Amino acid sequence: MRNDELLIKLRAQLKRIYKIGLYKKKYTEAGIQPEDIKTMDDFRKIPFTDFKEFEREIFEDKPPFGGFLNKKVTRINFTPSNKGLMPVLNTKKDLLLMNKANALSYSKAGLEKNDILLNTISCHVFAGGLQIHEAVETQGAKIISVGPGETERTLEIIRRFKVNALYTNPSFAVKLAEMGMKGIKILFAGGEPFSSVRGYKDKVRDALGKNIFLIDAYALSHSMPTGRECRLENGIHIIDDLVFVEIIDPQTGEVLPDGQRGEIVITQLYKEAMPLFRFRTGDLSLMEHVKCECGYEATLPKGVFGRVDNMVKIKGVKIYPSQIGLILRSYTNLAESPFRLVVSKKESGGDHFVLKIKSKFTGDVDTLKRHFKETLLIQVDDLTFVEDLPEGTMVEDHRWQ
Repeated sequence: MRNDELLIKLRAQLKRIYKIGLYKKKYTEAGIQPEDIKTMDDFRKIPFTDFKEFEREIFEDKPPFGGFLNKKVTRINFTPSNKGLMPVLNTKKDLLLMNKANALSYSKAGLEKNDILLNTISCHVFAGGLQIHEAVETQGAKIISVGPGETERTLEIIRRFKVNALYTNPSFAVKLAEMGMKGIKILFAGGEPFSSVRGYKDKVRDALGKNIFLIDAYALSHSMPTGRECRLENGIHIIDDLVFVEIIDPQTGEVLPDGQRGEIVITQLYKEAMPLFRFRTGDLSLMEHVKCECGYEATLPKGVFGRVDNMVKIKGVKIYPSQIGLILRSYTNLAESPFRLVVSKKESGGDHFVLKIKSKFTGDVDTLKRHFKETLLIQVDDLTFVEDLPEGTMVEDHRWQ
């Protein structure tokens, strides 16, 4: 999308959301008016919003809907928060656009009208399951929603009704395959890290068949969809029909160029109910702009690989502990292992980086160290496996003591 086209959409959305209390107060105090946004530099002067602001608005300032409920809202779902269930609101137009964008992304991922997709994502309190159901109906394929659990019944339905597409957790898909499931041509993954865990797709493909499409996605309860892979599996494409995504430095707020790791910021272009505008997700990724055969361009080539929480700079490089958790998930006997980063100063100067992992790991330590270096971009000086790891913070920083 050209910048002039994008700016028209951003200005129009800013004008719409200016009527919403949270945004009107925030932007008025910042001296921001919709007509002021003439360039992308102007847009980047708009203050960020975050989840805590939404929590405060909903649970403290204007409960129970925080001033977001309007007469156009037709659906209310919920998502967990630190203070209880937070509403997720959609108007009829929101749902129409969401279903249309999702349907297109499903088609690009390989889903065809004659396919029968089984969905195990819950269709109850949370937004995900029902969103999947309606999007598949919009796309024109057939869908059976069974919800989570019920392994034997799910397997029976897949066999009996010749299901050839799944929307489920990758680990559950592997379990079904181990119990004899066959004939699945496409897996839409949800509910757990997938493409960001090195080697995980290979394991799932080994279990389900080498010709299967393995499709990862990225979404928030308040932003469905945000991104999805196509059948070429070269990264999670941003659904720019609905959202504009930036990657920023979590500390400075500076917008980062392609290829640099940072925090995902979402701006919804048309959302009527509870819109996100320059919303800091807390999720960690990097973006590239390369035109794909499927038509999408903005892409998260390594998926979403962590959270920005507890970031620490070691040897001049920003390290996010959640990245380490994803690395460990690549190894069967380390997937659930607690860990701790310990940083201190060397006598000769510079940082000394120790990674402690609670495990009796007996695998190839050198390979694991190389994996850490490739992902974190620095060498772990001391990789230690311990029998016990006392409770405490994920990062111990002794450099300034």
